[in-house]
Amino acid sequence: MSNIITSRTSTQFDRYGMTWDRKVWSPLDVELYCYLKDTRNEGEGGRLTRWDHYRNAVDLCWNTNPNSNRKVIWNDWSEEMARAMIYNTYVSLAGCASSGKSDCLAVYGLISYLAAPQETKVILSSTSLAGARLRVWKSVSELWCKGLPGKMVPSRGMIKGYNSNGEICDETGLQLIAPSGSADQDLDVNFIGIKQKRLIVLLDELTDLPLGVLNSCLTNLEGGKQLSFDLKAASNPNLYTDAFGVLSKPKAGWNSVTTDDRRWETERGICIRFDSEKSPNMILGENKYPWLPDAESIAAAKHDFGEESRFFYRMYKAMWFADSADETIYSEGELIKSRCDQPISDDEYKGRDPQRVACAGADPAYTQGGDRFPIIYGDVVQLNGISVLEVKGMNIIKDDVTTENSSRSYDAVKYMSEFCVNRNISPERFGYDMTGAGIPFRDIVVAQWSSLPMGVNFGGHASKLQISPVDKRKGSEVYYNRVSEIWARMKGLIREGRVRGLPPELIKEICERKWHKNMLTGGKLRIESKVDMKKRGMPSPDVADAFFVLCEVIIRLGLMGEMEEIEIDKRSKDGWADLVAMHDMIALSDQSLTFD
Repeated sequence: MSNIITSRTSTQFDRYGMTWDRKVWSPLDVELYCYLKDTRNEGEGGRLTRWDHYRNAVDLCWNTNPNSNRKVIWNDWSEEMARAMIYNTYVSLAGCASSGKSDCLAVYGLISYLAAPQETKVILSSTSLAGARLRVWKSVSELWCKGLPGKMVPSRGMIKGYNSNGEICDETGLQLIAPSGSADQDLDVNFIGIKQKRLIVLLDELTDLPLGVLNSCLTNLEGGKQLSFDLKAASNPNLYTDAFGVLSKPKAGWNSVTTDDRRWETERGICIRFDSEKSPNMILGENKYPWLPDAESIAAAKHDFGEESRFFYRMYKAMWFADSADETIYSEGELIKSRCDQPISDDEYKGRDPQRVACAGADPAYTQGGDRFPIIYGDVVQLNGISVLEVKGMNIIKDDVTTENSSRSYDAVKYMSEFCVNRNISPERFGYDMTGAGIPFRDIVVAQWSSLPMGVNFGGHASKLQISPVDKRKGSEVYYNRVSEIWARMKGLIREGRVRGLPPELIKEICERKWHKNMLTGGKLRIESKVDMKKRGMPSPDVADAFFVLCEVIIRLGLMGEMEEIEIDKRSKDGWADLVAMHDMIALSDQSLTFD
């Protein structure tokens, strides 16, 4: 952009109380100049507010530009986020999941650069380069379009800007930088030494970034030789002590704010919360903006995870959680409140003798480093028209099955088959953890016992089963991996009181496992690994695994009522065609047959 002219020619035009030359100044240039460099007060001489000029620039750049790849859709939240970043040097955007915060950061970063492309450096960071490419850099890439000043270099995560001579350079523009992985209290070497007249740092998912990144920004970068320094951060709140919590801490302390507060003053700037229950969709009473939270998704989260859980606070209320800093997936209070520790009483049956379906789950000792061989068994019963799992007991097998010898797999199969016979449990209603042993152990089960027992693998990707009776989303859409799905999926059923009779040792183990430190990884729920548990000095949760194998059996057999049944794997059956024919015979016959 050139300096504003002072004498009128045939190409001149008036706008906002100033005279411009259309050979030099495009409508977008005018808005960007008034947004950033106009020294007049807002409203003076026809000048609009900085926000109005910012919005006009966004619309000209993307919403009316024929070269634009996509549009920027305005709503109350995106406008509030933009206003906050325009008028405050330090901003924390505490957003619920899918609040649009990453996109708003990207738009702000691009407009900030376009307003002064020869003197502006915008640094963007997220959990990793790969993570950023799925969030904030993804938005930048989508928004970048033909005709904008600069050169996109996708392989380097960079938009090169211009130097004072009008040459393409690395010193200005936008650049994606990943954390170096330094210790929390250190400075992050990747964020040291960056200089420019205008330096803007945009930190996406700051909760999951090392504290060293924030320390570098607030010490090294902030005190540089640039004319101005801005820091905007967005995240789902988690801990008071992580990087996002430190930046967002209220000036008067955490005790000064509650969930009723939507914004507060911090030591350096402001923090604004975007609570899912106050999203534009909720205010309008319709799902006008498909990417924003809606009533159905909020209700499902309350059902599955509880309104007072860390997960709901973080991903839906967008508020820091005042309970333990390291929340486990399940808590004793949660299980006890749902009467999980109590067997079903005779009074609850109301004099009726309910039909019982006996099932069991086992975790053979060798799987995933376990040192015990637990079997959890119970009945699925109908209680007031609702299917309920009542755990009847557990067996811990402690004999030569756990020794190192070639026959222990065969011994394990022997114990499982004998247990089913003694407890009158049909083989197809018995499950076993085969994660560690895999297909070879399954082959032994089939050869020595039956093809009907269900092998459950805790490894790999989440399944395509619906995640709960009230939420029809697939597990693969919600959970980071299979073990996270198997462990977390029962939360909704437990809250409904559909799990009863858990013994104390089982409750203890269920409540020991925590969410992964990055609870939401790649936008999906994730629990900690057994390796992480062992680092905390915790034993392998063998008893709990056996219980969740049992839960997997009843879910996949369709015994929990509304839950979707999994398609039977035909390869697991001996003589599939013969079995189909047999069942067809039974269906057409007037004889009652019993098979051993």
